[in-house]
Amino acid sequence: EAMDFEVLARKGITAVVNLINWWELASRLPEVSDIASLYAAHDISFLEADSEDRLFFDIVGKSWPEVEVFLRGCKARGQKVLVNCKAGHNRSACVCICWLVVHEDMTLLE
Repeated sequence: EAMDFEVLARKGITAVVNLINWWELASRLPEVSDIASLYAAHDISFLEADSEDRLFFDIVGKSWPEVEVFLRGCKARGQKVLVNCKAGHNRSACVCICWLVVHEDMTLLE
C-alpha cells in the first residue's frame, strides 16, 4: 500500500511516484486534501504524474518525461522509489520499463 507509511519506512522507500489520476485518487481518499503534504510529513518525496489507464492514453509521451526527471533526482539522492498506480500492472509497469530501457540499457525483451 502506497500510503502505509510504516511499510514504506520498513522497506526504506523515501520517494513515491503516483500514477493514479487526481480525480481517481480524490474519490478513493476524500478525507485527504493535500496528499503531497501528507508524504512530506513523513519525509517522503512525492510526485503525482498525470496519467490515465485507458487504451489510447500516451503515457510515454505525456507522463514519462515528468516521471523521468523525478526519478533521476531520486537516483542522484540515493532514494528508493515506489512507483504506484491502481493495479500495478499497466501504468507503473510502463514507466518502470521506460527507466530500465533508457537508463539501465536493457531491451524490452530483457
